[in-house]
Amino acid sequence: MKAIAIGIGSIILMLAIVAGIDQFGFALGLWDTTFWGVKQQNAQRQVFVQTQSYVQGKIQNLEQECFAYRKADGSQKSAFAGEIRNEASTIDLGKLPMDEQSCIQEARAQ
Repeated sequence: MKAIAIGIGSIILMLAIVAGIDQFGFALGLWDTTFWGVKQQNAQRQVFVQTQSYVQGKIQNLEQECFAYRKADGSQKSAFAGEIRNEASTIDLGKLPMDEQSCIQEARAQ
C-alpha cells in the first residue's frame, strides 16, 4: 500500500514538474515562434542555398563530362556515356541547359 502511494505521488510530482517547466518556458518566451521561427527560417534558407550549390555543381560536372564525351571516340565515348548517365540520374533534367539535355539524350541512346 505504501509503494502504491509513493508511485502515485511520484507521477503527480512529475506532472507538476512538467507543467512548471512548460509555464516557465512560456514566461521566458522559449515556446514563442518569434524566437524559434527565425532560426527555422534560417535553417530552411541554408538548405535552399546548399541545394542550389549542389545543382550548380552537378551542372558543371555534366558540362565537363559532355565536353569530354563530344571529344572522345570509341571506348572512351562509351565510358563517358556511362558516367553521364550516372551523373544525370540524380538531378532534375528540367534544371539543365539545353546543351546538357541533348548530351544526356545522346549518352542514353548509346
